[in-house]
Amino acid sequence: MSSRAGAVTTASDSRARTGAAGQRGVTLLEMIIVLFIASLMVGAFVMEMRYQSDNNTMTNLATGLERIYNGAHAYVTQNFGALSGSDHPEVEGFEDPMHPTVAELKAAHFLPHGDSDVGYTGGHWQVQIEPHDRARCPGPTCDLDLLVYLDRPLRREGHAALDLAAGAALKAKVPAGFSGLAPYSGQITGLQRSWSVHNPVHDAPAVLGALGGITAHQFSVYLPRSGALPMQGDLRMKDENGQEHSITGVRNLSTTGDIYAGGKIEANKALDSNGGIFAKEGIASEGNLQAGGNVIVSHLILTGDQVEQAGQACGHPGAIARDGDGTVFTCSPRPGQRNRLAWDPLKPPAGTLCGAGTIEGYFDKKFGEHNALCKGDNPAQTCPAGYERIHFYNGVIKTDIYVCAAT
Repeated sequence: MSSRAGAVTTASDSRARTGAAGQRGVTLLEMIIVLFIASLMVGAFVMEMRYQSDNNTMTNLATGLERIYNGAHAYVTQNFGALSGSDHPEVEGFEDPMHPTVAELKAAHFLPHGDSDVGYTGGHWQVQIEPHDRARCPGPTCDLDLLVYLDRPLRREGHAALDLAAGAALKAKVPAGFSGLAPYSGQITGLQRSWSVHNPVHDAPAVLGALGGITAHQFSVYLPRSGALPMQGDLRMKDENGQEHSITGVRNLSTTGDIYAGGKIEANKALDSNGGIFAKEGIASEGNLQAGGNVIVSHLILTGDQVEQAGQACGHPGAIARDGDGTVFTCSPRPGQRNRLAWDPLKPPAGTLCGAGTIEGYFDKKFGEHNALCKGDNPAQTCPAGYERIHFYNGVIKTDIYVCAAT
């Protein structure tokens, strides 16, 4: 019995051991599967985190590039005349106007005070302005190139991060680009090779930047206060949208040609022109209004001509001029010769009353062969040239009355 019992016990133990071993094998397989799935999930999570980190880096780099570029572009636009008009330009508040710093742009309100010159991945934003073609600069046809770049290459784990540079350039809403690997690291190139410029960061790869061209034809003629660029061509105040703008704050305005205005011309002091001054709505000046040519307001024409003698030919019907003695003349058609114009002295109407007062009922009074228009005057004064003084009335009122009648 004992032997059989031992046999039974041995079989039971064997089955128990076999069951235990089978159970351990299934658990190990499950653990392998679970660990494999977990590793996949961890890998996907790590990749997602890296993607999010890279995307965040590219977005911040693009935003920084946009803000610095737009601020620098506004600076160049506002000071284009000074920057393009001299080999050594001067702009108040900027030590080197062709290389403005972020701090100077902020102080001049081209950038918000919260903007930093430090890039998201380190390094500093730099601004560089250069003539596009030095042969045309300085001058009124000088074009400028604006380059904004990060002076530290983008790197990851000690290697050039071209993917970050390319991604930031794609996200930026400015003409952005980056430098590639050798042999192309010496140039910063725009997307789709739209532009290319020398890489100022020691020919390093993965340098992020943006290049914009500001051309002279975008602007009117620039007139620096130094007078280095004289006026060449017309001064136009109409923008590309057809909107017209005013010229304000002008201290003196002096021209050798004509002045035209669709609206008003106003001056607190003198307005001088050697040509004509034309305004549809009026000319106002608190000082003198002078012109070497014509001043035309509606149908009134004041000329700068000096009349030598009466009967001299003139060119503008109704124009007013004077001779050397100050006598005023009008440009009038000759009697019976409508096509011939000549200067006539400006005379008061026939019948100027040479009395101390006026008399009702005597206007347009017929006197002999002359039409006499009664008008008060001093009897001690003589009649104008071309008129004869005639004693017209006395006895009823307290003064004699004389009439100046055309001879």
